[in-house]
Amino acid sequence: MAIWDAFEHFGCCHGHPIGSEARLLAGYLGIIARNANLLPINYVSWHHMLDSNKNQALDNIKERFALEVSNNYVKKALGKKWREHKSTLKKEYFKKNISLEEKLRNDRERVGTTNRQKQKFTHTAGLKSFACVADDEEKLKDKRQEYKAIASSDSSVNLDDIDN
Repeated sequence: MAIWDAFEHFGCCHGHPIGSEARLLAGYLGIIARNANLLPINYVSWHHMLDSNKNQALDNIKERFALEVSNNYVKKALGKKWREHKSTLKKEYFKKNISLEEKLRNDRERVGTTNRQKQKFTHTAGLKSFACVADDEEKLKDKRQEYKAIASSDSSVNLDDIDN
């Protein structure tokens, strides 16, 4: 099924979409954010982007997805994807006051390692969003309570009544 033909239903946890469909939405938001016809990069920030552009992108998304999340969440996520795209383009193509020798020199080898060592907390959930992790934890919490009720020694089940 092509992504443009998708018409998905999203669960919602804390205002964020959850489940495998949430990944599909996030991917589609990235596609829309990189579309310069809908969301041009000549604006200084997302807040300066015309509301007509934002609403046109939102309408495009609503045509393809049945959303249970708020428009504000979608616009916020779209703005984040747009900023990431703009930042990536700037890092790749815009070098200010750098000589050719400096551009050709490869000093970036240890930057990632150094920054990684400075991190206090690392993200270990993989592609799963924190909203999905929170939803899974809620489900596990209910199962833990159910298990404790069943497995506790003071349960009302009399073992002598059970036929072996």
